[in-house]
Amino acid sequence: TSFLTQDPSLDLETAKRVQEALLSIPPPESDRIDIVKRCIPASTLGGDFYTFVNKAINPISKKTDQKGIIQLLDKPETLLGITIGDVAGHGVSSALVMALTSGILNRIGFNNKSPALILKRANSDIQKFISHSHISHVTAFYSIINLDNLTLKYSSAGHPPGILIRKDLSHQLLATNGVFLGMFPNED
Repeated sequence: TSFLTQDPSLDLETAKRVQEALLSIPPPESDRIDIVKRCIPASTLGGDFYTFVNKAINPISKKTDQKGIIQLLDKPETLLGITIGDVAGHGVSSALVMALTSGILNRIGFNNKSPALILKRANSDIQKFISHSHISHVTAFYSIINLDNLTLKYSSAGHPPGILIRKDLSHQLLATNGVFLGMFPNED
């Protein structure tokens, strides 16, 4: 059975409401950083998305006196993953790929610490899903903020650079090279 109705305008309205719900998720609260979000879509339905991944992990230290022995540290690191992305195209197909990509990046981001590795693994999953569709690619910028020491790691997959704005309003472009997600298998 199909979840699509015989009325295309009703399908568009349903897809629009689902997309709006995904984009209305409030940002995580932190006493260390302020997070402000806003998405202004270019059309009724599109592929713009963002997602947040909160996680606490126990880091592993390789600094031990005995060769081959690692140490699990007691103090977990509090990390926040932030993804900003866009699916090529507009309409229901882009909105569906947007929801899929957001979920994939959320799942992979929860289990990994490296933005580059997260995007590499996401590329593989996304490529399988869109290889037989008219959607050509997805762009994404993935960053991880360590809320304990206020460090930022990031990677990009063909997305415009992020902008880091400091309290004194100075800013820095977070530019890096990366290939679009979903276009080619096995890309770094």
